[in-house]
Amino acid sequence: NQPLAQLLSGLVGRHDRSRIRLHGFSLGPSDQTLFRRHLEVSFDAFSDLSALSAAESATRIHAEGIHVLLNLNGHSRSGNMDIFSLRPAPIQVSYLGFASTTGADYVDYIITDRIASPPDHAHAYTEQLCYMPKTYFSCDHPRLCAHAVLQPELAEIVGDVPSSDLPETVHVGDGVELPAGRAALRAHYGLPVDGLLLVNFNQLYKLDPTTFRLWVQILRALPAATLVLLRFPAGAEAQLLRYADMLEVERGRIVFLDVAERDEHVRRGLIGDVFLDTPLCNGHTTVADALWTCLPVVTFPGEKMASRVAASMLHAAGCGELVASSFRDYFDIAVRLARDVEFRNSIRRRLSDARVAPGGLFDAGARMTELSAAFEQMYRNYEEGSLPATFDVKL
Repeated sequence: NQPLAQLLSGLVGRHDRSRIRLHGFSLGPSDQTLFRRHLEVSFDAFSDLSALSAAESATRIHAEGIHVLLNLNGHSRSGNMDIFSLRPAPIQVSYLGFASTTGADYVDYIITDRIASPPDHAHAYTEQLCYMPKTYFSCDHPRLCAHAVLQPELAEIVGDVPSSDLPETVHVGDGVELPAGRAALRAHYGLPVDGLLLVNFNQLYKLDPTTFRLWVQILRALPAATLVLLRFPAGAEAQLLRYADMLEVERGRIVFLDVAERDEHVRRGLIGDVFLDTPLCNGHTTVADALWTCLPVVTFPGEKMASRVAASMLHAAGCGELVASSFRDYFDIAVRLARDVEFRNSIRRRLSDARVAPGGLFDAGARMTELSAAFEQMYRNYEEGSLPATFDVKL
């Protein structure tokens, strides 16, 4: 039950079983959660490889006759590139969990899109690029997070209904009830009820000094604004506050919240006015969470794929004007969103439409259809005896 599994859950089980058979291989033992069980039964077949060596795992995968093998972890801590180095499948593909090239000549393709991996960046990838039609990112928020945010709450933040239409509380799991409505939720966390809140709910390792100084400049341009971050990790709070003192930021203008469980974490998007993304390494699932709560996100894509994922999602959600072309542009967009309530609300309304748009960012079924077409094109190319080559997915 972690971000990658949550993203994957929107895909598995939505495939056309007459076209494709999905076999899941787990590198970690079961955590005995319902979430794990849901994943296991959603695949056509499922195998736990956690007790096997890389060589044994590769032998098992090869014995299953897998045509296209997805690497969902890359070089991350939970990955095992050794298995892929043994070439257990004729076509090996990197997808979703590692937003970068693997640098491995035994990974044939990376599934991406033209925003996350522009064609003029292709030289930085050892893989061939498989371009999805809109975005490569997959979200399952309509199924996993629908209960965490109420439709009247979303309507309230763009002024469509009065707050009196809301219930008193919202259940977010494990017996936890949070206040309904933006003002009550802000008060619950001890935040200014009427003030302007700039937020970022990423892990703080994604924050670099240049970005933090930019955020401070935005705060100076918005005297009524407060910056809300997570204690993630907790030790970063004191360090950042010391740095803020060096930059002469008034105490109280930067505040920290504790890390929360998934539903509460998603729900916190309601408290913000503007989400300030981290350009060096974007929020990925975190940005999807923010967009699901109709929270405008400002990002500035760099050269690396990990710095371009938020731009991919914003374009897929119809909000490409929030993608900055420079740090100065990032500043201008953030300040405009903060000051221009009508502009901000127009973005929120667009994001509200994007939540239910067929084929859009939150349509996991459409993403699975696109992936199925991608797999078929890869395999057709392989059967023809052709080398892997960059291509656009055709539906």
